[in-house]
Amino acid sequence: MGLFIIKRLPVSWVLKPGPAAEGILRKEDQRSYMDEGKSNGSRNLNSKNIVYSDSAIQEDRTDGQDKNMTFYVGIDVGSTTTKIAVIEPETGKLIYSDYRRHGARQVKNVGIYLNELKLRFPKVRFCLVLTGSGAKLLSDHTGLMYVQEVVANSIAIRKLYGNVSTAIELGGQDAKILFFKQDPKTGALDVADMRMNGSCAGGTGAFLDEVASILKLKPEELNRAAEEGTAVYDISGRCGVYAKTDIQPLLNQGVPKADLVLSTFHAIAKQTIGGLAQGLDIKGPVIFEGGPMNYNPKLIDVFAERLSLEDKDILIPEHPEMMVAYGAALSINELYSREMAGIDIDELICGIKSAYA
Repeated sequence: MGLFIIKRLPVSWVLKPGPAAEGILRKEDQRSYMDEGKSNGSRNLNSKNIVYSDSAIQEDRTDGQDKNMTFYVGIDVGSTTTKIAVIEPETGKLIYSDYRRHGARQVKNVGIYLNELKLRFPKVRFCLVLTGSGAKLLSDHTGLMYVQEVVANSIAIRKLYGNVSTAIELGGQDAKILFFKQDPKTGALDVADMRMNGSCAGGTGAFLDEVASILKLKPEELNRAAEEGTAVYDISGRCGVYAKTDIQPLLNQGVPKADLVLSTFHAIAKQTIGGLAQGLDIKGPVIFEGGPMNYNPKLIDVFAERLSLEDKDILIPEHPEMMVAYGAALSINELYSREMAGIDIDELICGIKSAYA
């Protein structure tokens, strides 16, 4: 089995329109993004929306593998989690995916993913692209292709949704808003602007972790608590230190934790909308992405309420946390040529171990 590197080509920000998304997808099963090393299993993907299944797809694929089969792989190395998406090149169908907390061991987790690819697909060749805030240095050391995460995300959005005005993504330690426009002549979907938070992790997954710690709740309990909240108090969404200053006195006064969690969700939405948009209009349809959105659907409701969005303007991939990894895999067709230089996957694993020993 081999892993292939692809020749670099210039990155274009102009994207062709994709198929229109139908309906609003909700994720029912609430797993904690704090569960380190816990796998979400493999999933299916249709051509319109991300629709996952926990069936063991890789078991079905193994028997039909041959040495001429090639899969495209995107690995998203984020600030707190790593994600992998394996797709069929011709259709973009998702064959296997995984999402896990890396506990600041980013390179180790990439090595784990490479080993898993070798075990799950022993006869398949791979083309692999890295993305995410923690991937650039690894790309430089290994020679693997790297695509900027905003570009990867844009490619995934174009593939799944034909009409998007804004994308709001919350990650482990960053938050982004992408603004799209369509060329009236060509119909091309173009990223017109992008806003991202600075060095502070306010309004992100790390912020939610801090609030959960203050309230002595598990992160997976936050969404249920917010759904039970009935009142909203003024809490800072800028950082965990300010939030604690606001939350602790309210907690001492006997304000229910459910109200404080709901207030935290409103603080995140207020901080993201006001702090990142900086005067730009957030118009629908809006797609909501990232782990905090995935595991806290009430947070999406709060954003929709504050933005006065109608149901038709709310786009929710069933697993919003996988969009960037999926887009990285798709970028192989979008951005790079088919000229490949083969690298043995075992050699790559050894190279990563020696480089970061």
